Amino acid sequence: MNNTKGRPFWVYLLIFIVCQLLAMAVVVIARLSGYEMSLRTSLVLPLAVANILSIVLFFVVQRRVTYVDRDDRLAISLPHLLAAPALIVFVNLVQENCLSFLPDWVGQTNIEVILDSVVGLVVVCLLGPVAEELLFRCGVQGALQQRARVGAWWPVCASAAIFSLIHMNPMQMPAAFVLGLLLGGAYWRTGQLWTSIIIHVLNNSLAVVVALLGPSDATLTDCVGGPKAAFIVGVVTLLWVILCFRKTFSLYNKV
Repeated sequence: MNNTKGRPFWVYLLIFIVCQLLAMAVVVIARLSGYEMSLRTSLVLPLAVANILSIVLFFVVQRRVTYVDRDDRLAISLPHLLAAPALIVFVNLVQENCLSFLPDWVGQTNIEVILDSVVGLVVVCLLGPVAEELLFRCGVQGALQQRARVGAWWPVCASAAIFSLIHMNPMQMPAAFVLGLLLGGAYWRTGQLWTSIIIHVLNNSLAVVVALLGPSDATLTDCVGGPKAAFIVGVVTLLWVILCFRKTFSLYNKV
């Protein structure tokens, strides 16, 4: 397997943590220097800085994007890409209707402020997915896969769990874990990082569209027409996902 050239997975976690701390330091230094920041700037600036630094440091450490070298690599198709946001819709509907007791430490207001700028949209829809896929799929998962037996699935689960935890928001963690499984599985089965990046961009863009088109306090359940409609949409999206990935699932079982 041609992957991370021996870098341990914690190197990429360290990059993530360092970049987050440096991004927060930029805001703190700016405020101590007397620079007046709006709420939007104080939220968007550290996100942009952290993601840009993550991308830069990744290539400093690794020099290039590597791939998973597999003899049975699976080509990604349009139905697979369309099934990805469908799965996220299903997970979010389940989360809203069954896991609403989980605390939301980010808050809808902060999300709306971040999305109320071009820079915020670029960070959420593009920079964030690219940086996270480099660090957590190509980096963390790649390093774990290099040390696992051929065909082992636990690196995908482990990287998804870490990906969920770094969001540090209980309300987002279940969906982030499922998204991590989907992204990790796409990277593992296709051998190409661009597939997981595209799926991640689609997921975040879908969330942005729902947030921008719906009322400020609307949930995804409200957007699809209420709980009954959400149940129908959930069943349909789940069936679509199973239909699109049935070949993929059979190939997993043969590994």
